[in-house]
Amino acid sequence: MIKRILVDLSDTQRVTGIVQQATDLALRHQAELTAVVEESGGLSTVVGRLQGIAAAGWARELRRQSVADAREVMLAAVEELRHRCSAQGIPFQIVEREGDSMVETVEEFQFYDLFICGTNLSFEDTSLESGSEELIRLVEQGVRPILAVSDEYRPVKRVLAALSGAADSARTLKQFVRLHICAESVLEIVCFDNDDRSQRLLSEATRYCHRHGVEPNCHVLEGPMNQTLLPHAVESEADLIVLGNSDHSGLARWFFGGTVMDIIRESDRSLFLSQ
Repeated sequence: MIKRILVDLSDTQRVTGIVQQATDLALRHQAELTAVVEESGGLSTVVGRLQGIAAAGWARELRRQSVADAREVMLAAVEELRHRCSAQGIPFQIVEREGDSMVETVEEFQFYDLFICGTNLSFEDTSLESGSEELIRLVEQGVRPILAVSDEYRPVKRVLAALSGAADSARTLKQFVRLHICAESVLEIVCFDNDDRSQRLLSEATRYCHRHGVEPNCHVLEGPMNQTLLPHAVESEADLIVLGNSDHSGLARWFFGGTVMDIIRESDRSLFLSQ
């Protein structure tokens, strides 16, 4: 059951889709929304810092304009959120961050059911890195589940869930099914080894889904997860990928293995992430 949703609007490339996904879910679940934005005075600080690292005047001006454009996009998204919530009767509030974005997000999320953000979420204003590590840091610190919205807004009609032998993989699938995030979508569950263990996993997953009123399609993909999952997502026209932990290697970073890290970085689909 989803009744409180926390939404991050800092990923300005994907903010339109974030607002649409958040309001659609809130309306469907009769939930309330809290949207988190950077404080009003924060951008002047960012511009000052960017000027300090720029090598030439044109670079400073370019970055200044980029920050101004990002602020404009975010303000437009806030207004769109206000409009959609008011028109549809969705309770909402806007919260400005004042300090460490990561710390404040973790603290704010303690009594929410779902966190929605962009797949390129970044709490570092000058970072050019992928948002995959930020997403995993949030999961590690208790912000889960996460619905990370991709570049292009896609109404979720088809869901692809990756199931491995790891307990966290099954736990993520169960959480997704219980929350009824995409109750009217088609769910496909895939494994990656055509052996007795995979068949048992798919059988148990199907039985679990049936008890929760979900009729999944199940398949075994031939080949390792990092080579087969994303191509299959494209082929099957999946709009959302459900990902849990893929291994328990001692070298795995935080709760996620390297395979899942790669998929988060490379995916052009929205992602459902949990421990």
